[in-house]
Amino acid sequence: MEKQMGLLYCFPYAGGGASAYRGWIKKLGAARMSVRPVKLPGREERFMEVPFTTMEEAVSEIKSSISKEVDEKTDIFFFGHSMGAKIAYEVAKALEEEGIIIRCLMVSGSPSPDIQEKNRIYDLEDGDFIAGLKQLGGMPEAILENQELMELLLPMLKADFKLIDTYCDKDRKPLKCSVLAFGANEDAEALYDEVMGWERYTCGAFESCFMGGGHFFIKEKEDEVLEIVQRKIKEC
Repeated sequence: MEKQMGLLYCFPYAGGGASAYRGWIKKLGAARMSVRPVKLPGREERFMEVPFTTMEEAVSEIKSSISKEVDEKTDIFFFGHSMGAKIAYEVAKALEEEGIIIRCLMVSGSPSPDIQEKNRIYDLEDGDFIAGLKQLGGMPEAILENQELMELLLPMLKADFKLIDTYCDKDRKPLKCSVLAFGANEDAEALYDEVMGWERYTCGAFESCFMGGGHFFIKEKEDEVLEIVQRKIKEC
């Protein structure tokens, strides 16, 4: 019997949910990879729950949940895009303190954790905040223009952006696992040097991969990203 490759926890971007990785479950399942999208409060099936507004809240819950289903022998991989990349790093760091070392941290569309968010929008008035979302991209125009729907989504969206806008890692503690950093040539939210800054966050191997597209290149280039993710998992 072939060995199960392991568990891939996928951390969503600000405003995103577990459904962002729905396609990954089917495509990576064929490669015997169990994809575990991280379900954050304030959206989808956890819509009625209060969303996180600080990194500490997010890490505490997610680390506790993962700790219950893995041990030091489990092959664990993390993938996070944008906000999800930094949450994934902090959870990996917290798990290391419990003796659980993930195999590889894969980060996407994110400056390294020590770089403060340069375009804060969480504390803007609603109209300006929505304008900021439009500039960032990633959300369908039909949703952004739907006033009733946006009234429901704004608390969650502002909470997510507060979490990431106020986060900045001061310790620069490198992980024991390898790090693979994805970037896009036209992503103004994560410039080349900012993505390459993730090299400081590993004691192991570091690899970077840049492709065409803007901040949400993982949607436009999903098959290409998944091909690289699968290759990295096999290498580990």
